[in-house]
Amino acid sequence: MKIALVTSSFLPQVGGAEYAVHYLANAWSRQGHEVWVINSNTEVPTHPEALYKTLKYTFLRGTTRYGFHKFPFCQYAVRGIKKCLDKVRPEYISGYFVYPTGYYLSLIKPRVGYDIAALGSDITKNPWSYRIRYNCQRHIQKALEGANRCIAISDHAAELYKELIGDARKIIKIPYGVDIGRFSKKVEVDIRGKLNIDKDSFLILSVGRNHEAKDYKTGIRAFSLLLKQCPDAVYLLVGRDVRKLQAVADEYGVSDQVVLQEGLAEDEVAAAYQQSDVFLSCSRQEMFPLVTIEAMACGRPIVVTNISGNQDLVVQGKNGFIAEPGDYQEMSECLLRVAKDSELRSLMGTENRRISQDYDWDTISRKYLIYAENGGMINTAN
Repeated sequence: MKIALVTSSFLPQVGGAEYAVHYLANAWSRQGHEVWVINSNTEVPTHPEALYKTLKYTFLRGTTRYGFHKFPFCQYAVRGIKKCLDKVRPEYISGYFVYPTGYYLSLIKPRVGYDIAALGSDITKNPWSYRIRYNCQRHIQKALEGANRCIAISDHAAELYKELIGDARKIIKIPYGVDIGRFSKKVEVDIRGKLNIDKDSFLILSVGRNHEAKDYKTGIRAFSLLLKQCPDAVYLLVGRDVRKLQAVADEYGVSDQVVLQEGLAEDEVAAAYQQSDVFLSCSRQEMFPLVTIEAMACGRPIVVTNISGNQDLVVQGKNGFIAEPGDYQEMSECLLRVAKDSELRSLMGTENRRISQDYDWDTISRKYLIYAENGGMINTAN
């Protein structure tokens, strides 16, 4: 099958959504499909392990300032995507980001139709979301109404879809996946040595760019409380712009035991997961956090917030602990429970390895094509 993945953001822009498209495209390529990623970032694949091809369309300068749906920015992008689709002539189109990608596809109306997945910042109601920033709810609705299927990567995504469109039969729940091979195999990188972290310290890890939604300030504050009872702990934050959190670490007096690291290679990130003692996600908003399932595949216990995606992955006390967003005291207490009980850490890690097997990208990617090939509109969101 000839497949086009259409997205408004892609590698080398680094984020969970961008990596999800990469992994999905690679999974379909390994299955023998001809896969093209139509994107606004690159004309050639930038990931060294890419098995797919890429085509680039362009956003006019000013698009993000004034709105993706405004004239002439919308018309220019639509022409670019249509040109790419005419070149590829795909049998199946999978779109990422309901806004703007889904809206553009709804205007193009490709003959084979399209599936669309919301990835968080496009349809949520947070102040930083596109839905609020660009006041584009009717454009989001048009994108969803025009789709063959609306892919919900979490229960929360399914609920947001239901608020926006009347036809719940279109909603298909398919979560993010994880590259089991990459994260389950032992990585021969001494990340603790590289970052001068003592091998005997209790290492807490967070992975992701520094953004308001990630709420790393709460994570650092929770860590400062933990240090009173677990003085050998170290908090490693890995991701773009995390060094800007130095002032927060200074504010809470934990600079000596907080490591802010940007620009790690993929094997180094995998090593950070594997050599940590617990993974912490202190986010206030996610749709389905890719980093959580990656930590699970590495056999790490997890402490996460009670938000979308995490709610689908974590059973309280069995494979991790859930704290309320912004509650640094509860977060600290959860971390302490993990720190003080090595047997619990081992049991949780084993359970997370088991759970993550169901999320392998090969399995997840085939779910898309089952619905596409059958042409069905089967509601699995409930």
